[in-house]
Amino acid sequence: MYAGRAGLSAGVVAGITGAALLLAGLLVPSSASASGAGGGLGQISAEPDSALTLAQYRSQSGGRGDGGGGNRGGGFGRGGFGIVIPIVPSIGGGGGNDDDAPRKRRPPRDKVSDEQPPKKKKKVRVGGDPPVPPITLQPQRRPPGIPPAPIGAVAGDLRDREVLVTLTDTTSDTTINNLARAYRLTRQSSFASPTLGVRFARYRIPDQRGIQEVLDDLATDLRVAAVQPMYLYFGSQGAAAAATAVPQYAAEKLRLTDAHRIARGRNVRLAIIDSGVDVTHPELKGVVADSIDVVGGKAAPDTHGTAIAGIVGAREQLAGIAPDARIVAVRAFAQTAAGRMEGTTETLIKGIDAALGKGVRLFNLSFAGPRDPSVEQIIRVAEGKGAIFIAAAGNGGPGAPAAYPAAYETVIAVTAVDSGDKVYDRATRGDYIAFAAPGVDILAAAPKRAYGLSSGTSLAAAHVSGIVALIAERKPDFRTADIRKLLKDSARRSEGATTADLGAGIVDAASALEALR
Repeated sequence: MYAGRAGLSAGVVAGITGAALLLAGLLVPSSASASGAGGGLGQISAEPDSALTLAQYRSQSGGRGDGGGGNRGGGFGRGGFGIVIPIVPSIGGGGGNDDDAPRKRRPPRDKVSDEQPPKKKKKVRVGGDPPVPPITLQPQRRPPGIPPAPIGAVAGDLRDREVLVTLTDTTSDTTINNLARAYRLTRQSSFASPTLGVRFARYRIPDQRGIQEVLDDLATDLRVAAVQPMYLYFGSQGAAAAATAVPQYAAEKLRLTDAHRIARGRNVRLAIIDSGVDVTHPELKGVVADSIDVVGGKAAPDTHGTAIAGIVGAREQLAGIAPDARIVAVRAFAQTAAGRMEGTTETLIKGIDAALGKGVRLFNLSFAGPRDPSVEQIIRVAEGKGAIFIAAAGNGGPGAPAAYPAAYETVIAVTAVDSGDKVYDRATRGDYIAFAAPGVDILAAAPKRAYGLSSGTSLAAAHVSGIVALIAERKPDFRTADIRKLLKDSARRSEGATTADLGAGIVDAASALEALR
């Protein structure tokens, strides 16, 4: 049995048959529903406090059935009571009502529970990997004769179970999501590189497939331009070699006082792609022109980034190499759960792109990692447009493989020497080394107005970056090849050292600048 509450117009219609209906009807609260039935049973459903028009009533009731007329209940207007007819569908297609059938009365309003049925709680997966997404779209395989996309080597330090896919710059978010669905991956991020004119998508492998297997599979997709692991990078800085502080020798070795009579780095913007820099340190007051964060999350000044910035631009108690240069501090490294500062392919590309967008031409890269096709490409393209990159040779030791980005042909690789011009014992050796500079037991700025003593090729690279900033003040149109020649011609040779140890020799800032006169 259903009860209906309707508006005044529906009540008028019901009044036409009111007398007949009253004989069999019941007065019930007007919060129920009304139903018409015959050979074809129809229903209407009116919510409490709603008004049902005649047209709606006819539409929902389903009309008359083949077996007989329908019965309807109506109301006397908003807020009144409805007249209800008990309806039992005829059996076998016959019409009429079965008067002997028991009537099911609706409970009084005060006995009807207003409580909603409890909602089912979603099961929350605790721990482990998320379930593997189903393959809902098929891959778009390359036609026969078209080779697979280039694949970056699965070697060196890399992020576990992550891959980076290179796509055209017009690739849509829908396509990026479809790739994830087709290859059972989880999308992590996507970003465009204005320098390269492409778009990147980073995915996570949510199951136990190996990185190489996924890379090989993605490389066969027509939409993929290139694919590689997510490589990791770390700062090339270690503890001080001396047990106690030693007199600072770098300024004297580089003949900095004489160099500053010629240039101090005015109007030169230098990007430091590194960890966070303490821009409030007294040594860096007025030195940092801009700060860029491409990592996000909780940011805090770090020892490494602050030391590199201080070597270049210190102005207070320490003598920065290019104190009048304008530093663009790019935070591209973040602290891991293990406490180590880590950068990735993604953050380096974003950082270089961001600095180029600020008009920067000179870059200090005091970190090392494996060979990375995407980072190599953005450096090559930017260098071709006039950018200059100086990088740390690495702290892997004499037998370690070449460190990148220093080992790229378009980058100036710098190793470290001590106060006696002896190569740093932990420095990586190789034919890619271009020059050497002080990098052992270097006193530099540290967060919270402090100072720290440390060693590494990172510090040596910062010294050379500062010297290049001095040269750029006098020769803003110089490019990488020009810088290489000038520094090579003015470098000091160290007796007994090979090019694999020190490259062309130890840089001399004053000699290089004097050669420009």
